[in-house]
Amino acid sequence: MVVVPHPLAKRSSDECAEFAAGALPEVADALSGDAEALEVRYREKTIVAGGKRYHPLAGSDFNAPDAPDRIRAPNSTEAINRVFLSRGWTDGLPVLPPTPERCEEMLAGRDPDEVAAIVEPRLGRATLGKIAANAVMAGCEPSHFPVVLAAVRAMCAPEFNLKAIQSTTHPCTVACLVGGPIVREIDMNGAYNALGQGNRANAAIGRALRLILVNIGGASPGVLDRSTMGSPAKYAFCFAENTEASPWPSYHEELGLDPAASHVTVFGVEGPHNVNDHYGRDAEEILLTVAGTLASPGANKFLSRRSAGGGAWAGTCRGDRGGGLHQGQGARIPERTRHRPPRRGFRSHDRRARRTPAAPPAR
Repeated sequence: MVVVPHPLAKRSSDECAEFAAGALPEVADALSGDAEALEVRYREKTIVAGGKRYHPLAGSDFNAPDAPDRIRAPNSTEAINRVFLSRGWTDGLPVLPPTPERCEEMLAGRDPDEVAAIVEPRLGRATLGKIAANAVMAGCEPSHFPVVLAAVRAMCAPEFNLKAIQSTTHPCTVACLVGGPIVREIDMNGAYNALGQGNRANAAIGRALRLILVNIGGASPGVLDRSTMGSPAKYAFCFAENTEASPWPSYHEELGLDPAASHVTVFGVEGPHNVNDHYGRDAEEILLTVAGTLASPGANKFLSRRSAGGGAWAGTCRGDRGGGLHQGQGARIPERTRHRPPRRGFRSHDRRARRTPAAPPAR
């Protein structure tokens, strides 16, 4: 690991060139130096997170070639959680021990050694066995596993740029939108409080993705996850598409995917940011409020649906107000992935403009 100053945003090109030149000898040494000496040197440089060093697993980690497939754990769930917490393998909350029996049930006959994806920024090999172990820890049912697997494949597609989301100082995370028949099959919530507590599938699937990002992708707080403040959305951010209440075709149909199949779409987002308008009398006035919210500096936004039953949205379509979806990446359950390029958001507007009556047209 070669360390350079951060951030670089306000540095001049000459300063950046100087930093790069200073790092090159260390990079060259890492590529061509004695392997044993380098291992000793870089083990001493292990990053300390929050003043507490995570205890290594057998002198390595789960992604190293010499890492064991299993470890001998204490007998009690409480003791296991203390061990896992001390090694940085949890999100801070208690987990369900990933015993071989539970992992086998989660896999349902799949090959545990099959590599589904490479998870940034540590380039961890996400085998089905590792994904299953994290799903068990998060509290997933075996019926949730196809959704978890599809989401992992989608967010690890190169065009999604997971490395930027995982290692940025920004308080962003991966949000997971699920659509299709599987929503009803596993009883996901896409209605009231869909982004909040109360639904096992929403919570467990979202939590499993976070554990995978940490344990396989290496995004431990203060280590490779450098978010300054973080966000409660990083615990879990998974919800279903409420197609039954929507006046439009499903989002996955809009992407050109089979409406009869189940799909997962992942986004790089912040936490929810409510758009609230009690005074708009038509679509244009309401859109000014929406645009003002989307234009908040330094924010990543996506715009949720609203019922089109009222007259305010008459004559509009989702494309008229659906901008702001950020870094979308879709995956069909369980195999197919599909990239959706980022959309342009709304232009900035002065929120005071909607309080000023529009000038009459010139005659």
